[in-house]
Amino acid sequence: MRRQGRKLSVTTRPQTVKPYHFPGLPGSQAAPDPQTAWQQGYDQGLEQGRQAGHEEGLAMGLEEGREQGRAEGLTRGQQQGERQGRAAFEQALAPVQALLSTLTDWQAAQRPLQQALIEALVEQVARQVIQQELRQHPEVVADLVSRLLAGLPAESQNLSLWLSPTDQAALAAIGVTELQGWPLKACASLQPGDCRLEQPDTTLESLCAERLTQALAAVSTLLEEAQPC
Repeated sequence: MRRQGRKLSVTTRPQTVKPYHFPGLPGSQAAPDPQTAWQQGYDQGLEQGRQAGHEEGLAMGLEEGREQGRAEGLTRGQQQGERQGRAAFEQALAPVQALLSTLTDWQAAQRPLQQALIEALVEQVARQVIQQELRQHPEVVADLVSRLLAGLPAESQNLSLWLSPTDQAALAAIGVTELQGWPLKACASLQPGDCRLEQPDTTLESLCAERLTQALAAVSTLLEEAQPC
């Protein structure tokens, strides 16, 4: 036989839930305010950025300063080295300049002597050449006498032609003993290359030494013109 039980009804009343605050741990502090924490973080980041920028700027400034200082030091060193090098060069050059000045003065003093030596050498060589020419070509003297005769009047009378004994003998050896009908005579006072034409009232001479002197005067003029100022 089934028992019919009784049906129970349970009525639930709403309850109010209160948050529970756990007590803080010993030594702990209350959590900071979010706005305050953000401001503190911002300030801290700003300060760190400012500090980092300062340090970086300082490092860059020091590096730039070192580079600029190195460049300026190099430039000053080069300039100082150039000044010192120029001074040392001028100091070393001073004895050379003094020597050059002495040599220039000596050369100026020796120039007249050098010119005299050259003129003497030219004269010696010219005399040797003339003597050689007269020995090999005695007809040169005959040509000289003929030019002198050409300057005389055609009616000249009592004319004497005088040569050096050497030239008179050389011309006689080639068959020349007279010119234009006038005999060639020897005079011991005449030098090779000399000739003299005599008339009772006229005497003409062509001396080798005089002709040589005129040639040497021309050489001396050329040497003086060739000398440096």
